[in-house]
Amino acid sequence: MNNDMTQHIDGVSIVIPTYNRCHYQDDTRNPLMWCISSIKQQTHENIEIIIVDDASTDNTNKKMKNLLKKHTDNIKYVVNKERKGSSVSRNIGVDYATKELVLFFDDDCVFMNTEALASAIYAFKEKKLEGNNIAAMHLPVYYRSNRSKDTRPVHEILGIDYEKARINCNTSSFPTEINQSNTEHYFKDTNILKPLEVNNLRGVFLCSRQAYIEVGGFPDYFPTPSLGEEHKLAQKFTNNGYKLYFSPDPKSALLHFKYGREDKEQVMPLAPLHKDAVEFPLSLKEMVDESRHVKCDTGNAVTTEESMYSYVFGRSMIFGSRTISKRKFKKRVKNEIIEKNRHSYANRKLYDRELREKICLEAISAAETKSREMTNPYTIQR
Repeated sequence: MNNDMTQHIDGVSIVIPTYNRCHYQDDTRNPLMWCISSIKQQTHENIEIIIVDDASTDNTNKKMKNLLKKHTDNIKYVVNKERKGSSVSRNIGVDYATKELVLFFDDDCVFMNTEALASAIYAFKEKKLEGNNIAAMHLPVYYRSNRSKDTRPVHEILGIDYEKARINCNTSSFPTEINQSNTEHYFKDTNILKPLEVNNLRGVFLCSRQAYIEVGGFPDYFPTPSLGEEHKLAQKFTNNGYKLYFSPDPKSALLHFKYGREDKEQVMPLAPLHKDAVEFPLSLKEMVDESRHVKCDTGNAVTTEESMYSYVFGRSMIFGSRTISKRKFKKRVKNEIIEKNRHSYANRKLYDRELREKICLEAISAAETKSREMTNPYTIQR
């Protein structure tokens, strides 16, 4: 590591909500164990890992108790008595965090480089030292691949587009704004790429614990299982004057296995993982293949109906505060989802038009009711 980076060695609490990611007695095929192993290999030293078990029914509790016998110093294990969803579980995790920075991490992700976390923390702290009121920085997340899949403008990688009432999440892409041969795009005297400002977040990002607490953390009203609550947190940050960034640096990238889904996510040619990325003997291809086995009771697995409801509800909460955005989003829902059936989850569609319309209208109504409650918190509930 570059000596100039030592001033940035700060503590980080890694919060990992999990649900049924330990199906096997053999740890080598359990993604939660891949995830924890990946973190343990990081060169960054001041780490605490907080696992929030969202009432798993598989071997998670047993596996974690065995792990805690060996690692009592830097791993905390919290168990929800009943499922609360990823939003609430993350908020619970932050309650146990003791470090200045929090990294929200998915339980089926692994770092692809042993210095990934140190590089990411350096970039985060540099943006802060430059005088930016930074709340969070998203890391590059590649889906079932350890290579960036395409290039596109950064606002199409992570962006809430209020004018078009659309949300962009393409974190396996590389920003067209950055030329890796241009030294101006790197922090001085390092080989670390500078992050770019965005206005959105998705699953895996570094966050200031203080900023997170100030805006109230993740919303606790998302349906369970929940999808997309990160977008609302991003909106809370930007509405409160904070800045968000996307780090494009491949050195800080993660591989997301999308465990339990067989969707046709394109897998790029796979180069080997760093030899010490995880301690298990599985190859990258074997881990990807294992992840493609469909499991209906794991992670944030949802039905097509649940996915549609969560999608419409979440975006209604985001766009509902702006009249033009709200109108455009409702029009999109009617045209693209109800009429043209363009919504899909894990390559599954809902072919019953009347059911699509019912789900969408119920989600919009629920979001409008919740928005009114939040605007008028003293309204009597009937």
